[in-house]
Amino acid sequence: MRLSRRSRDLLIILVSSAAFRLAFVVWGLSGAHVLPSHGMSGTDFTAGYAMAAGYGYVTGPPSVAVRLVDNYHRVSEGTLVLTPGTAEPLPRSVFVPQTIHPPGLALLVAGLHRLLGTSVSLPVEILGAVLDSVAAVLLWWLTGPVLGPRVALAAGLCHALFPPFGYWSTVAKSSDGLLGFFILASFACGVRAMRAAGRAEVGWTIVAGLVLGIGCYVRPDYLLMPSVVGLAVGVRTGRWWKAWSGLLLAQCVTVLILVPWAWRNHLETGRWIFTSTSVGATLVSGLGEYNNPWGIGGDDLDREREALAAGYWDPFLPQADVYFRRVFWQKVNERPVAYVLTVLRRLPLTLATPYTWGFDNPWKSETFTQARQSGLDRYQVVVKRPWYVLRAYWDRLVMAMLTLSCTLGVVVMLVRERQRRSDILLLLSPHFYSIGAHLLTHLEPRYLLPSMSVWLVGLAYLLCHRARGGEGTPGSPLSLPGRAFDAAHQR
Repeated sequence: MRLSRRSRDLLIILVSSAAFRLAFVVWGLSGAHVLPSHGMSGTDFTAGYAMAAGYGYVTGPPSVAVRLVDNYHRVSEGTLVLTPGTAEPLPRSVFVPQTIHPPGLALLVAGLHRLLGTSVSLPVEILGAVLDSVAAVLLWWLTGPVLGPRVALAAGLCHALFPPFGYWSTVAKSSDGLLGFFILASFACGVRAMRAAGRAEVGWTIVAGLVLGIGCYVRPDYLLMPSVVGLAVGVRTGRWWKAWSGLLLAQCVTVLILVPWAWRNHLETGRWIFTSTSVGATLVSGLGEYNNPWGIGGDDLDREREALAAGYWDPFLPQADVYFRRVFWQKVNERPVAYVLTVLRRLPLTLATPYTWGFDNPWKSETFTQARQSGLDRYQVVVKRPWYVLRAYWDRLVMAMLTLSCTLGVVVMLVRERQRRSDILLLLSPHFYSIGAHLLTHLEPRYLLPSMSVWLVGLAYLLCHRARGGEGTPGSPLSLPGRAFDAAHQR
């Protein structure tokens, strides 16, 4: 039986993505020059096992946190199965509610542990691999009607074989790796709504908000993504009322999904916290990314010291969050020009983002950190110690060059494909939102990863580009109804 072009492309993407992520799982199990799980992953797993033990979604002062972390390690080593009956009885008074992030990943960990009765590290890796493979298919589906089947296949393969996706969705067991699926799935539902009408349009818009709301339980950074997508839809269609009404509906659904989390926080802390109590500390850390006139450090350890000095044992407590928000606005009001310069200095990292893909470089030492502690910022270290930086960070520099190629591809697309420019801008809008949000707050490469998928379309375009008209002119995802949309993938 001969497969259609669409079925063959779909199979290629799925097999490539699954095989690539399986290789990362095996690499992680081998422990050979691979970075361990990211610190935030340990926080989510610790909180998840605490939930399985019946403690709730909680944390505690250092004396309590040590016991929760010990449970996490014992479960990981296979020497403990946590249930309310087997867990060490601890009084409710020793805990405080965990508010650093919504409990999406922690709930997943708790549920799988209670179901399987073992460490859930490998099941979470497998689930991450599955979701990220589906994300590659969604990117292919979104790209085809705009740029044609060849570019769509290349885009799907770029996602499938992009090393940071392979690492963060599996070995890292991180919310940053899981979130990408929800971003693309929500965006795909929004695109589907745009080519529907009546109840179907409303239904798909609601589903888009629902998926994004669930994704915000994994990580809430993309809560306001519909605002930028809605703007792109308005530019594309010129029907601003329809664009903004759809935006408001999707946004309202997203926020409503987070109401249980916010209500719980209101009951526990007296504040309506829809996102996270890490916002204040993160904003201040953003001010300390480079040398700055405020003398602020850019590390979580700096926030811990400052929190202790202010009377809080954790910088991510609700009270500490309020304190650090006040500090941020105070510093910005004191020196607004310095804040603007900090934002501008982040811009190169959004154009050439040095993602990590899990390689534990043996050449890397404390030299870079020591140089920063002596008063040099990141750019100054690169200038003064170029050979060390090249040797110790070649893996991230390769990713930066690859990301820069994506950015150049985006520019080429927007210049050459004038008739489809509005469609391309719509396709790229999730990443534009991510760039804008993190430029203004705090930028680590992994923060941009969930929306990086659509940026890879630029690289796919460079790889497949040929003279205009070589493939015919693809349609628009906003104007293709039903069968015509499917036919665009089969050309």
